Amino acid sequence: MAKYWIRNRGRVQGPFDAEKIQGLTRRGRFNRHFQVSEDRKNWAPAADFPELLGEPRRRSKRSSSDDDDDEVYDGGGSIFDDDYDEKPSRSSGSRSVKGKAAAPARRSMFDDDEDDDEDVPVRRRSAAVADDDDDEDWDDDEDWQDGDSEGFVYKVASWVEGQWKGIAGLLLLAVIGLGWYVFFRENFAVDQADLDVLIDVHSRITSAWSQGESTNDWERMSEEIEAELKDMIARLDKTASARDHVKQELLFAARDDVPRMFKELLNGSNEAAQRMKSRLKVIDEMINTKSRQHFDEIVIPKPIVPQNPVPSAIDPITPDGQSPGSSPDANAVPPNSAPNAAPPNAAQPTP
Repeated sequence: MAKYWIRNRGRVQGPFDAEKIQGLTRRGRFNRHFQVSEDRKNWAPAADFPELLGEPRRRSKRSSSDDDDDEVYDGGGSIFDDDYDEKPSRSSGSRSVKGKAAAPARRSMFDDDEDDDEDVPVRRRSAAVADDDDDEDWDDDEDWQDGDSEGFVYKVASWVEGQWKGIAGLLLLAVIGLGWYVFFRENFAVDQADLDVLIDVHSRITSAWSQGESTNDWERMSEEIEAELKDMIARLDKTASARDHVKQELLFAARDDVPRMFKELLNGSNEAAQRMKSRLKVIDEMINTKSRQHFDEIVIPKPIVPQNPVPSAIDPITPDGQSPGSSPDANAVPPNSAPNAAPPNAAQPTP
């Protein structure tokens, strides 16, 4: 179906189909003085499109000069009139055809000139009024689409202007909530992953120490764990701060405690291992409570000093009175003996 644009006084409306424009013609909102275009580029008088003006009508005997003197809107309102922007009100009752006929003379779809009114059958005039009622709802929705949208935008802007404080508060809360979800929630998940890695490293080191790994295996394990923790240490070194004790303690454990464990355990001391174990426990408590601060001092258990084994009653005794594995020094001096003292079984000189 062809589409048409209509123009009057420089204002353009459309596109409309022929049925739509015929409805406007029946209500006197479109006439032959308008311009019509099928592509919105080439314009021609509406008289060149008789299908848009209804059935052909008998021309009056008035001269063309008289037609030019006619006002454009003598026949009624136009979609370009200022009062057309006001949405028409619908009456609750049915319209009277007789009242329509008795209304003041207006140009309708049947009269290009005033003399044509006498030739229009009454039955056709009644049919036009009925068509006007049927098409009004459909026309109003389309004609008022632009006006309603502009009014809606204006109302929304006015409401926002009056409620800007409340809206600003809601936006602030939304930003805070989003920031917590993106940063803090993710950070605790990353911290938990770092803690799991350090717990595994601590377990591997202490297990290797208890199994008596050789020096070569111990050094190789130290290099592997150092390479494994390199990226974590670099990341924590950038993000750790005095206000974030979780990341700070993770950095201390990975950067300081792990190398000390390798060094001290090789020399028989487990102080660094105990310190790292206590530190990991504190980190786990902070993550579980979703806290970034910890003000309690980390208590490090006292290192376990290995004791010399004491022979028991069931241990076999060698002829020398020593337990297995012991090698007495031949030059050792018995306890409670004075220098240059004679052996216990030596003969004592007579006074």
